[in-house]
Amino acid sequence: MPRRLSFSSLALLIVLAACGGGGGGSGSSSSSSFQQTYTASASVGEVLNYTFNSVNSTYTYTIAKSAYGLANTTVVGSLIANADGTYSPSTVPAAKLYATQNKVIGGALPLPGLGTVPFLGIASPSTTALAIAGTYNFVALKCTAQSSGTFTIPNCGSEYGTMKFDNSTNPVSYTFCARANLTAGTGSCNPLITGRANHLGSGIWQLTDSASGNIEVYFIGMQGANGQKIGVLDFNNAAGLAGSFKYGQAVMAEQQSTTMADVAGSYVYFMQNGTAGSMDLMSNGQTNLARIFTANTPWTGMAVSNATGNASYAIFSGAGFYVYRDPALSAFAFEIGVAK
Repeated sequence: MPRRLSFSSLALLIVLAACGGGGGGSGSSSSSSFQQTYTASASVGEVLNYTFNSVNSTYTYTIAKSAYGLANTTVVGSLIANADGTYSPSTVPAAKLYATQNKVIGGALPLPGLGTVPFLGIASPSTTALAIAGTYNFVALKCTAQSSGTFTIPNCGSEYGTMKFDNSTNPVSYTFCARANLTAGTGSCNPLITGRANHLGSGIWQLTDSASGNIEVYFIGMQGANGQKIGVLDFNNAAGLAGSFKYGQAVMAEQQSTTMADVAGSYVYFMQNGTAGSMDLMSNGQTNLARIFTANTPWTGMAVSNATGNASYAIFSGAGFYVYRDPALSAFAFEIGVAK
């Protein structure tokens, strides 16, 4: 029988949020009353089924895959509505989450014994090889060992790169390429990982590593309202190639050319260090945060900011969200924004 828990702990906040109708677009979101179940990934290495209910201000989740021995644990709690359309778990009122009906939920997830960690969930995850096939850009937060919800240097850091799912094979094959663009070849990938993706059911895909066999890495994906495929990778152990997937999470969007005008608008953002705020992105890439973004750099679908070091990269998705790494701020600075 699943355990049913209620608890209070706060270690960090990040909110991952999601699909609207485009940059600054609108849609049915947390400000509306609805109930929805999502298949989700928590950044410390947990896959779960999460039910959001703004009708009676409650949430419930059951952990399906765990890096911490928490499989089959069920947690129930209540939600506090915030004026900006977000919700907070009542046990962690400083944390926030944001839900989009029939699309995506993301936010701060209280986990038993692990504090409050990032999570991202998808309402109707893709179940066929054709539906997940494509080349994606990603920005990730990864740790070399179990973080237990606390991100530290040098154990944890942000990452970026590309990943391709190829449905011409059975099972689906994948190529994971860190710090390089797969469409330009694999010579600059560091690391380069290949393997197969097997559908376990309910939209959860488990990856195998060509070098090591089965590994605890999972993919959940869907097609956004604008037709762009998006997804999340759940890194839930360090098995396989040395320095490969590790522990953590990658947020992904299908590789498409995107101008700043395409995604201009107002976003609410959330960071791994517990802060939240808003960002206005203009069509020329300027923001109210002294950031300036240049589209399709260093490759198609990516964007670079004016932060020192020329490695502060973002993915702005026409599906209504962005993900951003800023090593100029911190080795593991990681931020997700959703269109208001």
